Amino acid sequence: MRIPCEKTTFLLLCMIMTNLIMVGGYKSTFSINQDATDILLDNSLYQSAPRDSFTIMSLFLDGDILTINITYGGGCEDHIFRLIGSNEYLASSPAQTYVLLSHDANNDSCEALLWETLEFNLVPLAWKYQEFHKADSETIRIHIIGGLENVTINYTFTLNETTITNNQITNIEVWPFLLSLAFFGALKRNSKKECFA
Repeated sequence: MRIPCEKTTFLLLCMIMTNLIMVGGYKSTFSINQDATDILLDNSLYQSAPRDSFTIMSLFLDGDILTINITYGGGCEDHIFRLIGSNEYLASSPAQTYVLLSHDANNDSCEALLWETLEFNLVPLAWKYQEFHKADSETIRIHIIGGLENVTINYTFTLNETTITNNQITNIEVWPFLLSLAFFGALKRNSKKECFA
């Protein structure tokens, strides 16, 4: 029995679309909050960044995303918040590090009480720790300074082939899709009306 090219082409297109959906689904499984700002790792900036007043009302850690609810006085200028790591770790169990929640009030003289929710991605901190300590899984005790009171959290991470870095996903299994494209290219080069036995 010989299968017409038109039907074979249709079947291959279905295969390609299926693989596209599979790859897309795999990708979305590891997507992160695109609104979260990466933690900055810079010793010099950690020492020199602005430290205007604010209060941490609450915070929680969901995977690699740290959410911090804060209040501060202002209302007339833009306020800039950055989470900055020192790149230094205390030799303890668990390992400990200090990060600065920097607040630049831009000399705002207004006194309205403002509330804001900040979101930070801690993955760069995990990668930097792994770079120096060669540990793919670890708990780090993070001391957050900069507000009226210091806060401490425990951040547990696991780095593997699907860890997200720089808002991209590494090691996505796209070989089924590429294989389908190769077959489709070979089919287009075949000029006969009947392709396969």
